[in-house]
Amino acid sequence: MSLFNDTAQLLAQKTLDLRTERHKLLSSNVANLDTPGYQAEDLVFENSLAAALEAETLGPLKVTDERHLDGNDAPLLDRVEGQRIRSATPFADFDGNTVELDKEMAKMAENQLMYNASVRMLSHQFRMLKTAISETK
Repeated sequence: MSLFNDTAQLLAQKTLDLRTERHKLLSSNVANLDTPGYQAEDLVFENSLAAALEAETLGPLKVTDERHLDGNDAPLLDRVEGQRIRSATPFADFDGNTVELDKEMAKMAENQLMYNASVRMLSHQFRMLKTAISETK
């Protein structure tokens, strides 16, 4: 097991990247609250991240016959990308804008909480690593 490339650290780093990207999209939605025809977007990545985490945990697939599919195409944490989706709200303003400020702000607050949790997790991992290094001196 590598100290610098373990699954928990990769998960925390990737989550921070995706949460940052989602925050940018949500901020753009709020900034375009009064833009006629603007369609609110969001970034979904939780299912892709979970599938990649499962693949990382289970390890690579083994090919026992040359006719089998190569298992190296399994999703990995560092390859996960979020999927942009348009707002599913059936209600648009008279000008076609689908941004609902209260929903966007709630999404931003939730995203910020999850981002902070990932930062705490990553900080804890680095503190443990620092402790391990300083204890061996």
